Amino acid sequence: MNELVIMGSVGVDVVIGPIEFCPKWGHEAIVDSSSIRLTGAAGNAAAVFSSLGGRAVLMSVVGNDRFGKLFKEIYSSMDVDVEWLKVLEGRTSVSVGVKNDEGERFFLTDLGVIEKADFPGLFGSYDFFGKNVLICGVNLIPSMKQEKFKGMVKEISQGSFVALDSGCPEDGEWESFREVLRNLLGYVDLFLPNEEEFLKFTQAGTLEEAIKVYLSKHETPAVVKLGSRGSYMVTRHSLKYIPTKAVGDVKDTVGAGDAFNAALLRNFLSRENTSLEEAAAFASKVAAEWIRGRFWPPVTLV
Repeated sequence: MNELVIMGSVGVDVVIGPIEFCPKWGHEAIVDSSSIRLTGAAGNAAAVFSSLGGRAVLMSVVGNDRFGKLFKEIYSSMDVDVEWLKVLEGRTSVSVGVKNDEGERFFLTDLGVIEKADFPGLFGSYDFFGKNVLICGVNLIPSMKQEKFKGMVKEISQGSFVALDSGCPEDGEWESFREVLRNLLGYVDLFLPNEEEFLKFTQAGTLEEAIKVYLSKHETPAVVKLGSRGSYMVTRHSLKYIPTKAVGDVKDTVGAGDAFNAALLRNFLSRENTSLEEAAAFASKVAAEWIRGRFWPPVTLV
């Protein structure tokens, strides 16, 4: 119960800002801060899970470039199992995030080796039986949207606990992505969307409406992340809002949802008689520390 296999996207995140407005083509804007992190949805979750005393198995792909080597070195130094972090010919994924004064941001992403990586082919031989598994970054990994991956998740679900964080489709196109998620949810034990993803998936205008739509079609329990407002637990037997306290000294919020996922699963899976509600409350506290800069994987590019 102290081990979590985390399958998903990793990459280099360059986060800069804040800016009040985007400059015109050919112009430049000066920002007050920047950070460079080796993260991604799976990387963030592995860093937090390991920091909380669990054993994280990082299952993803990097390129055979300097960034790929750094991923192996740095995550290994954090006691993350990187045996299943595969090095492929090509570029490691890179995202540039630009944030504004309200903490909102947009990303420009080069998927690199993730774009053509066959996740079922690369990781299908792993013995998942009896393991806890977090699947994240479906929105960025083309092979996770294919029928073959659904078959892999179906097999994993036989004897394993599976949690899913879908992310938002990178092109904003939800029509086909909803079908991908519907196909996966039947084999998942816990769904971990944020509020926007939950509303888009259910095609609802409010959280209350989205909950009704979701429960009318799906059996899988969900914990909906509401950012600074906390989270909402949605199950057949219980609906519960879990508040969180406002925090100061925020560095940036990129990756907070990934930190929440890892903390929730670490607490829920490792402690006997821990409720999903208690685990979500604990996860909110960890996510609050994340946005202050704690748990971030160290990186040096010197």
